[in-house]
Amino acid sequence: MSAITSPSSHSATPINSDRGPVFESIDPNSLTVDPENSVLVSMARLPTYLDSTLRALGLHTEARTSFITYAFILYYTNRCILLTWLVDVRYWLPDMHQYSHIALRFLPQVAYENSAPLNISPQPTGTTRVLMIWKGVRETDAVEDGRWKNAIDRFQMMPVVKWKQIFGVSETNLGEYGEGLRVLEWGGLQVL
Repeated sequence: MSAITSPSSHSATPINSDRGPVFESIDPNSLTVDPENSVLVSMARLPTYLDSTLRALGLHTEARTSFITYAFILYYTNRCILLTWLVDVRYWLPDMHQYSHIALRFLPQVAYENSAPLNISPQPTGTTRVLMIWKGVRETDAVEDGRWKNAIDRFQMMPVVKWKQIFGVSETNLGEYGEGLRVLEWGGLQVL
């Protein structure tokens, strides 16, 4: 992603706001995942939670499966020998398994569009752009010291369909399967 915005526009999107979602722009250097803007999910429950949430956001079965088992490839170039590439294939779930819990949130579509607008011709009948921001949380931080209590409570009490409202998905975004051009873009960023 190449969208960089002003450093002052990095506020977290509160997912429990009574005013509705606060629209931020994407500044990859300033994105946060913290107890106030995320849910905290145990690794044991993560695949099921992601599947349910992505279904609520309108992703079809293959897109949900690909999202959950996604492999990202890191390319390295060897400057000494031209055109020699080393490939390191990484998978989200194995990287996530280093942690007992994952804190995650989804960036609202308006924030995504503000930072990286699409210009597609012909005009799609529906567009869904999913960006999950996640952070690994160790057991001691997740449970023992209580820092993540709000995110744990939110996971337990907030129905996954609430992400649809936070995320900004409407039936217009989803389009009808089999009718016209439907655009689906998805990805994720790990916050260290």
